[in-house]
Amino acid sequence: MKLTLARFQRDSRLLDACANIYGQTWNRSARDARWTFEEYVTFPHFQGVVAYWDQEEIGFALGAQSLPGQWWHDCVAAHLGSDHPALQDAFILCELAVLPLYRNMGIGRQIHDALLAAQPMPNALLSTMASNAGALRFYQRLDWSIVHPGIQFFSGQEPYAILAKRLLVD
Repeated sequence: MKLTLARFQRDSRLLDACANIYGQTWNRSARDARWTFEEYVTFPHFQGVVAYWDQEEIGFALGAQSLPGQWWHDCVAAHLGSDHPALQDAFILCELAVLPLYRNMGIGRQIHDALLAAQPMPNALLSTMASNAGALRFYQRLDWSIVHPGIQFFSGQEPYAILAKRLLVD
């Protein structure tokens, strides 16, 4: 078996693969995910990576530049302050998912590293459920730091931790 990674920017077939993986991973609607992902591709510096195990699509990550006027950016800026250093010249890792059968094999890290290597900003941000200890450990092992312990994006929703990472950019 062989792992390969495919980078893309606006390839609709690969967006479908991402939506399907997202739906399987989080037991949510792939159609709704696809709709959200179609918005991401319109953001500056959009990047995507899909992981294949042989020919099977098993993981992905998506990200883009984080800018004022984008919903997520504005929500985070309301809590951190719009002048927070992590929000300046920042790339947001919007989604990263690996199918459960393929976790704990280093695939998530490879997808993560490939996505971040393809973007040009010196800062990166992400959000993950504050209660998701596994995700928090994963990102902290990759040198992400928690800059906010929990933002509730929607009323009644679980809080999301905000993490930041300083990147070395060519």
